[in-house]
Amino acid sequence: MNETARATRPVIRSTGLLLLWAAGLSAACSQAAIVTNSPSPVPAASATPSPTVEPTRSLPPKEGTIVSVPVAEDLDHPAAFAVTPEGHMIYGERLTGEIREVDPSTGADRRVALIPHVVGALDNEQGLTGIALGPGYPDSPAVYAYATRDLGAVVRGQILRISTPEGGRPRMKVIFDTGEPAGLRHNGGRLLFGPDGMLYATIGETDMPDRSQDIGSALGKVLRMTPTGKVPDDNPFRSYTFAYGFRNSFGIVFDPRSGDLWETENGPECNDEVNRVVPGGNYGWGPSQDCDEPSPGGTNRDGPDPIPPEVYFEVPIGITGIVACEDCGLRRSEEGALLFGSFNTGQVTALKLSENRIHVVKQEVVLEHGRMVLSMETGPDGRIYLSDGGAVYRLELEP
Repeated sequence: MNETARATRPVIRSTGLLLLWAAGLSAACSQAAIVTNSPSPVPAASATPSPTVEPTRSLPPKEGTIVSVPVAEDLDHPAAFAVTPEGHMIYGERLTGEIREVDPSTGADRRVALIPHVVGALDNEQGLTGIALGPGYPDSPAVYAYATRDLGAVVRGQILRISTPEGGRPRMKVIFDTGEPAGLRHNGGRLLFGPDGMLYATIGETDMPDRSQDIGSALGKVLRMTPTGKVPDDNPFRSYTFAYGFRNSFGIVFDPRSGDLWETENGPECNDEVNRVVPGGNYGWGPSQDCDEPSPGGTNRDGPDPIPPEVYFEVPIGITGIVACEDCGLRRSEEGALLFGSFNTGQVTALKLSENRIHVVKQEVVLEHGRMVLSMETGPDGRIYLSDGGAVYRLELEP
């Protein structure tokens, strides 16, 4: 991610499928020309009308200003967090390895667990960078975390399952280990349970681009595993790898309308990306990357049949978390859109998808948060939250 402020030019494609934590914010990005796809055919109406009457739903308002309202403040580097059904924030302190729970209604902030031997510093990308609530939470109170840990002779990235019985001592189990040394940069760590009940994880290539194209390596991949850390039988390579050819990612989300997986990707000094991820897909990052080549091909050309991004930024914005707006309490224009954050600009941008939900047809900056956006999450009620270096906020609409 760049230290200096630079204007950015986002580019939206009509076909195809550096992050340093101490970097400064940069100038607002300009808007790109939009290329729209041909609309999908509309199915013919049924000859026999359905007797079912859909319930009336109130439409979101057309107008209003989106603002970020703090719900938990004075936090220590909450690079990853999740929202519980009762509206509490479960967050991870990147540098200390502590997992904490804060009740926004009272401000009470308690430690849930401490992951030992977490390694992280202000000037690198190591530490506790991923948090997800397990399926069935809170009836089955398990929290999943991704962290870089000192294992004696080496620092490696691991996924841990932490069960937290009420009143009991947290029990931790490592369910996945990258098997390779963690780098000072490009460790990734985003965790997300999909609608299929599987755990998805983004793992960076730890500054070794060749690992992204190595199917036998966990680095530079989107991984898919069972909640206990096993390889699902239907994974495309009969390994943890779900898709490959990535550099470093801090954001994945499932489109609730199509079920497709979308991912944000940090580029080097060029080409931050938004990708629609398909099983077994290759997203082209590898050792021959070159920002002197025309965008986005210079960073999307390694390996077989590389898939170009749906959106790319020739000058990086430090793209981070991504969420879906489905009854999220914002404006009508955001309903059904994907929203992502930026570390460099402190902005939140909305992406409108095509009718068939496979391309981006429009984008708009919808929030000037003014500070680095580290992570974005959706609460059980559909509301959207983000974190920066010291707080968690909820996106709300001012009339």
